Amino acid sequence: MQAPPISLPSRPAWSPASTAAMEGLETPEARPGPQVIIRGRDGHDHPGTEITFEQNQTIYFECDPAEHCYHVIAGVVRICKETEDGRRQIAAFPTRGDLFGWSGGRHYAYSAEAATDVVLLRWPRAVIEAAIANDRETGHRVLSLLFRQLADTQNHLMLLGRMHARERVASFLLHRADHHERNGMGSDRIPFRFCRRDMADHLGLTTETVSRVMSAMKRRGLIDFVCGESVQIRDRQALERTAEGLPG
Repeated sequence: MQAPPISLPSRPAWSPASTAAMEGLETPEARPGPQVIIRGRDGHDHPGTEITFEQNQTIYFECDPAEHCYHVIAGVVRICKETEDGRRQIAAFPTRGDLFGWSGGRHYAYSAEAATDVVLLRWPRAVIEAAIANDRETGHRVLSLLFRQLADTQNHLMLLGRMHARERVASFLLHRADHHERNGMGSDRIPFRFCRRDMADHLGLTTETVSRVMSAMKRRGLIDFVCGESVQIRDRQALERTAEGLPG
């Protein structure tokens, strides 16, 4: 039973052919993944409302009422916040298979934007909360995804505590590789469809530093760039040693 559409007049959607367009992209991250089905109190399945956003469109703003939860079907989302001095900090990059939009309060603590063209499923928050309360299987499935994302957040905090830029970049690449492997998308070739400024804002570095470090890693044979849209890990062991601050 399809949930009724919910309009977002201030956040224009992509074209109706969006899902088909995403299916034509070559990178695994852009291909639609399995959809999450939420079973409500009425015993019916609620597959969610499919919505699409073009790159750099805002999905919701910080301090908007936290009325919906989202599941990424294709593409990359950035969860971000503007600091008081005008800088942008990116907390996470939800990709295919991830949930986002969960909030402990009545308003979103961060903004969500489309880092690439994205296809999402959206549910009213009340539907998710009722499903968790009334269906054990749904509750376990959702909590499992949330616990995994909590672990990712803790890893990000550890990453920001690293002193050297090369350690942060290496840790980020390994984390993305592990994330893709968990979602069945392989572990050695990482789709890299978001810009390096996004990566820099996530790692607390400058764009120039990220470019310089990745170029040095390519020269050392740790990684390679494939068609300008993917990073190929060539020497995982050396990349892991770099992430730990050990000589390569």
